[in-house]
Amino acid sequence: MKQFLYDFGGCIIFLYGILCLAVVMDLFTFRISNRIILAGYLAGICYRWLTGGWIGTGRGILEAAVFFLLLIPIYRFGAFGGGDIKLFSVCALFTGIMHSISIFIYACFAGAFISIIVLAYRLIFKKTRKKAVIHFSIPILFGVIALQTGGSIL
Repeated sequence: MKQFLYDFGGCIIFLYGILCLAVVMDLFTFRISNRIILAGYLAGICYRWLTGGWIGTGRGILEAAVFFLLLIPIYRFGAFGGGDIKLFSVCALFTGIMHSISIFIYACFAGAFISIIVLAYRLIFKKTRKKAVIHFSIPILFGVIALQTGGSIL
């Protein structure tokens, strides 16, 4: 975890910026633009190149691709949207696959907490919608914050 905090330096601002843009877009349009994802990938590749050269860049791209492929079954099942999966992949490019697994676990806990709040709200106020939507970009942002402040689960 300490390595994550020190190596990340100013690049954490880029990841937080991408995540905040994704949250705002997700809240207003119910999707995450591929432009935001592309900006995240480009910032992550620049970060990896600056900190690890070509080897670090290649490893970062590989980790992001592996993490993306690991999450495809969850997308196919319908638990996450495609933008959420790509946003997790951007996090993997910045933080590495081990930290991204921690971000995923933290995000799932945050998503479960938000789901309980939404369910309680719907039960108390008798609000019925065909489908309750959780904007999962918010739990992803919480997952990155939890990783930075609380440390890696693994």
